[in-house]
Amino acid sequence: MGVAVESPAAARATSWRDSLLLAPALFVFVTGLLLAVMSSGFEPTVWYPTALFLLVLLTLTVIVAPLRPAERSLLTTIAIAIYGLFCVWSYLSILWADAPGGAWEGANRVLLYGLALTIVVLRPWTRRAATVAFGLVAGGLTAIALVILVGGVADADPSHLLQEGRLSEPAGYVNATAGLWLIGLWPALALALDRALPLAVRALSLGAATLLLQATFLSQSRGAAIALAAAAVVYLALNRRRWPALLALALPVVVTVLTFDTLAEVRDAATVAALAPAFDAAVEAILIGSAIAVGVGALGLLAGRRAAPWVGERPQLSRGGDLALLAIAALVAIGGLVAIGNPVDWADARWQDFKTSGYGDVNNGSNRFTGSLGSGRYDFYRVAFDQFEEHPLIGVGQDNFANEYLQRRKGGEAPRHPHSLVLGMLSQGGLIGSALFFGAIALLLAAAWRARQRVRRVADDAALVVGGIAAFVAWFVQAAGDWLWSFPALGILAFGLLGVAARLGEEGEEDRISDVVGEPDGGPGARFRLIASRSAIAMGVLLAALSLICAGIAARYTSSAYDSSRSDVLTSLERLDRAAELNPLSAEPLLAKGVLAQRISDYGVAVTALEEAADREPENWFTHLELGLALAAQGHERAALASLHEAQRLNPSQPLVDEVIAELRRGRDVSADDVERNLNRALEKRLSPVDPGAARSH
Repeated sequence: MGVAVESPAAARATSWRDSLLLAPALFVFVTGLLLAVMSSGFEPTVWYPTALFLLVLLTLTVIVAPLRPAERSLLTTIAIAIYGLFCVWSYLSILWADAPGGAWEGANRVLLYGLALTIVVLRPWTRRAATVAFGLVAGGLTAIALVILVGGVADADPSHLLQEGRLSEPAGYVNATAGLWLIGLWPALALALDRALPLAVRALSLGAATLLLQATFLSQSRGAAIALAAAAVVYLALNRRRWPALLALALPVVVTVLTFDTLAEVRDAATVAALAPAFDAAVEAILIGSAIAVGVGALGLLAGRRAAPWVGERPQLSRGGDLALLAIAALVAIGGLVAIGNPVDWADARWQDFKTSGYGDVNNGSNRFTGSLGSGRYDFYRVAFDQFEEHPLIGVGQDNFANEYLQRRKGGEAPRHPHSLVLGMLSQGGLIGSALFFGAIALLLAAAWRARQRVRRVADDAALVVGGIAAFVAWFVQAAGDWLWSFPALGILAFGLLGVAARLGEEGEEDRISDVVGEPDGGPGARFRLIASRSAIAMGVLLAALSLICAGIAARYTSSAYDSSRSDVLTSLERLDRAAELNPLSAEPLLAKGVLAQRISDYGVAVTALEEAADREPENWFTHLELGLALAAQGHERAALASLHEAQRLNPSQPLVDEVIAELRRGRDVSADDVERNLNRALEKRLSPVDPGAARSH
């Protein structure tokens, strides 16, 4: 019996069809890039429409091109199912959260990431489509960085791109901006290692990697530096062609080291007049360094291409190269131990520095990498861990950190998030939520590891897999010590690249759903199960759409009310009423309504709105402060003092509350506008190291 052999034309047609089916997944990466230029999707008014778009895209994809059993992977299917349970758990946390509105918003953000991930891993990835996806991420982020850097040079005052002399755009937060560029570094290096691509494309990829790495250090993010080191270890350990991988990584690293002093000088500029030339010099160094990397990379790639046949005939060189890499790693480790001295004493000193010093000590060194480890993070982590210890099984609910932190803080910061993905999951999702989330990630990494084993005979495909893993590791390590979870552009790109790595090269793979559960028997039982499963999916899609639409429109109404509050207060109040109706869990629109009503001296409306806001979120100190001010304006001194004492209990480190209480007891009138102005002045001095949402929680 003969074996059917597919013709080359038919094979090409099949490949193009498979790539076309991955178009929705490529839209996910385009979406991540679009979010990147919109404050990385931080604002709910940006990411809610994005989540709804992804939900529609996923639904249409499944309806128009239903999945065949042979297209499903067992590991990734289980991973998505577990992540789906994590989504359900996040929504359930609304029931026990002190701030149910925050829990609802947090659960919707969890859903956003799940939708993006599901679309990417829905089908196996062809090599052609994976290359396009990696090119989109690397090329897109490089283009964004170029526009921002060159635009800053064209602007006489580039300070709007910076925070304390560190590049903060496009995310609006320096560490998120650094993390964004770092995610793009690894797909750029993977493309540079791909011998099937034209030499010019590979050389340009090296230039892109160099530009992205230099842009990363223009933000002087210590978390990004740690993430870079962790991802580099993974990248070098998993790549089969270790010496080419090492040389590809070494080129942007060496260029960045040579330009580092110029990059660091931007932060040292003392005035706006000094900032512009320092920034111009840094951008010039980045562009020249990237151009040099393209030229040097092209020469190196050309030399490598000519030497490849000679090296391939001598397998002993590969073994010798691995031994040389081990020797280099050992020398680096020994050099590090010599530099730090006793590692136990060194680690203890760093730990004490991290625990006891604050942001003020960071500037002790010539740059942020040589100064103190000080920040407010130890205090954030302490409170998050306390939350986990008190609610170990179920947690306190998604996005329910801010109110409790204010009651327990020892510093002056007021973050909305615990600045750690790991501790955030433990404290807010408990052991159950954390097991679901990290279990899903573990399965995706296991699928990516299997993909690396699957394509081990094709080193270029393996480089793509490793590039996707390294990009995710870079994001995850940095997010473990920061609040990057709140910037959807980073998470979508990182999860997307891991999803590509997990499903690359599955042609002929035996690990299929159909191989495990078999084909349906087609009987009445199978038809009933099919109808039941489709009905459940339809109900899930409908509920998800309602959740995103109601909360998203409410966020839009609230945002527009803030924007128009100075010019048209009455219209703003109407919009806030609609927002409160659409989102019956959040106190924010009612709190905003109370504040605006006080501005027009409508204290009856203000008290009613603020009392309802306090019912929705009893632990919000600012609601009780505003309610106390409104009651005092009505002459209800006793009720006002009771509300103000509650604000004092909920935020004992806020001196402004004490001052208001003291003024009322002296019989003096207190203006809500004056209180808010004093609060804003205090925030301007302390807001830069914490997340921008702190203004309403401080």
